[in-house]
Amino acid sequence: MTNQEPRRARILAFALLWALAATPAVRAQDEAPVDPPEAALSADPVRNQEILRLAQILRLSRRADSPIRSELVRGLVANGGRSIEALLDLLESGRVPKVAPDDGRQVLSEAQRELVLAALGELDPLLVRAAGEQRLSYAETTAVYRTAVWALCAGGNDEVLERFLRRSSTRGDQPELPHVDWRRGFQLLFTRTPGAFAIAERFWREGLSEQQRALVEACGELRDPACLAFLASVLEFDRGDLATLAVGQIVRVGRSYDPALDERLGAAIRPRLDLTRPNACQAALQALGELRDRTTLALATDLLHEEDAGIRQSALWMLRRASGLELDGKPATWKRWLDDQERTFATAEKRILPNLASKELARVVEGLRDLSALRIERAQIARWIEPVLKRSEPGLRVQACHALLELDERSSVGMLQPLLEDRDARVVAAARTALTKLTGRDVAAAEGTAVAKVGSTKSRG
Repeated sequence: MTNQEPRRARILAFALLWALAATPAVRAQDEAPVDPPEAALSADPVRNQEILRLAQILRLSRRADSPIRSELVRGLVANGGRSIEALLDLLESGRVPKVAPDDGRQVLSEAQRELVLAALGELDPLLVRAAGEQRLSYAETTAVYRTAVWALCAGGNDEVLERFLRRSSTRGDQPELPHVDWRRGFQLLFTRTPGAFAIAERFWREGLSEQQRALVEACGELRDPACLAFLASVLEFDRGDLATLAVGQIVRVGRSYDPALDERLGAAIRPRLDLTRPNACQAALQALGELRDRTTLALATDLLHEEDAGIRQSALWMLRRASGLELDGKPATWKRWLDDQERTFATAEKRILPNLASKELARVVEGLRDLSALRIERAQIARWIEPVLKRSEPGLRVQACHALLELDERSSVGMLQPLLEDRDARVVAAARTALTKLTGRDVAAAEGTAVAKVGSTKSRG
């Protein structure tokens, strides 16, 4: 295939989407299959027309990573409120209707389902929630109940999650949902309503077991540090499979924006370092490595002597992840490194910090370089570097941003945010680069206020 052919295919797809949005859909009676009727189609001709329009768009893509995914979602939401019921009909039926007599019957694929859910997340939340409430009121089958749950999560708020968790014990005759369906709904809710993590932290113990598991798994899928306070709560109050699941999600999510929360997580995980339970011990080592738990560094060095190969490998992974270094697996190598780090940190306040206040620029740069090479107590080191971000010399502010970038400490997000409004373009660029690495998303100068909120909100979990 030539380089021009993929481009022509994308152009053709874009043109079709524009045509769908700009012109009325073909009449339902002209497109609807004659034998047999599709489950997604209703008795309402207007809704049928919209369902078939959506089906035509869904048939453009079978892949979640389609290069035109955003255009597909945009096409699905084109008719606003009219699209909501049609999208819910598609979810409920689980099928994409025929748009031409020779079309084959098609089950709604996983990729297409994600497109539909993404579209619901883009539509008016009040209207989506109202549609979900209506379906919940008459939900007697699993398909209807699942669709209602997803709709309420897509258009919901903190109240929706609390209702789901607190009413579960009095659910009555409502159908049961597996945890995978709850997980998909909770992902939608967490994406739209970050405050829902706090609700999950307060009420998760009141939910059904499948809801509890879904909450934990949704955290790992989203990889949002805002969920870590909830995961800490699970680890502190559960000693069974749910806590084991939570440990695995911490490996996926990573560190928080609050060193105190990271320490809280570490304290909850360290008791799981039980050599008589190798699998749990290995999972705990991996999570503690992701958290850069200083308390575990010496223990992990000792575990490099263990006979169990899995524990040795997990201990080595923990040390490499916490340090950012790819040293060999010899205990003596890591002991030398750790001893050197401890000595350097212990003397840094007297030996290195005075350089940061010097009027000689070279001494300040040397001090920043020495501090950014440390790999323990990074939150404290970031606080030592912070005054340099406020120095009058633009070059030093740039160097301080580079030092924090090298340090890779998330608690420095709040320190870097004001520099997005710096008068020197070089400082703005350096701050933006550091923030992009620390937050995992591109940060434009116009987003300065939003970044500050991200840092403060996520540090509270």
